Amino acid sequence: MRLPVIPFGSRPLKKQKPLLKGSDVRHLQQVLKRLGVFNARIDGVFGYETMQAVREFQRAFHIKQNGIVDDDEFEILKELMRCGINKWRTIQRDYRHSGYSPVPIPKQLKISWIRPIPDIIGLNCSADRLIVTTRKEVLAIDLKSGERLWKSSELFPESSSTIFEGHVIVPAWRLA
Repeated sequence: MRLPVIPFGSRPLKKQKPLLKGSDVRHLQQVLKRLGVFNARIDGVFGYETMQAVREFQRAFHIKQNGIVDDDEFEILKELMRCGINKWRTIQRDYRHSGYSPVPIPKQLKISWIRPIPDIIGLNCSADRLIVTTRKEVLAIDLKSGERLWKSSELFPESSSTIFEGHVIVPAWRLA
């Protein structure tokens, strides 16, 4: 489907009839997917799934949960985009930024280490580190040895963390 090209932030985005369609909605869905709150297909149409993802985003950033993206939300989203949250790295570079890749996983997997971690919200990988976000902490684990590199119990994450240029961005509702 060919979407109308509409600059991101030029209009409020919300669920309405007829449904809003455009490149601005697609960019919104890409950022929400990268934040881990949008799990549907990126199609550039502001439907029910997009509205629910916006509400989850608003909840994580302590904004009124009305499902509408206007000035306050655009300010946050543009800052996240400026930091590179919307730069996807997929093997297929499918340009829909779905993260899907049809590369098969070998049948003979080798377990290097096992570490039980309760209440996991999200996982991120960067180089040789695994960043684990739980409800009570954020920790980094060396992928080769399984050793904990660092841990922060001062954060109370609301959703999955993101890695960008060596920085870990954690949506948290309060600091200890």
